[in-house]
Amino acid sequence: MAVQIAGTDITYSAASDMSAKQYQLAEFTSVDKQVEICNGAGDIPVGFLQNKPSAAGQGAVIRIAGTSKAKAGGTVAGGAAVGTDAAGKVVAKSSAGDKCIGFAVTDAVNNDVFEVRIDYHILHS
Repeated sequence: MAVQIAGTDITYSAASDMSAKQYQLAEFTSVDKQVEICNGAGDIPVGFLQNKPSAAGQGAVIRIAGTSKAKAGGTVAGGAAVGTDAAGKVVAKSSAGDKCIGFAVTDAVNNDVFEVRIDYHILHS
């Protein structure tokens, strides 16, 4: 079961309808204080979308510290370093230079909602 402990959330402006993307990873756009769902496996996530903004300009609540529920983009083992895939879902990362948002607390398979402890880092060889 995915749980989440109170963490630090910041509200930014949604770039578009993100109502179907709750618990996926968001990144900044080129517009000041605006976020969108990550769209590249090498993106640097800001954090996890906590709510379901349904239109551009609505508040997108982003979890940046603590633990968060996360939407899996594949099989993830508990303890694995994790980051984004090309759709903003959370996947295991294992290569030098991978940008990671944290560590999986629990196991997950594709589309599971699971727990991640947020700890930004880059993997080294």
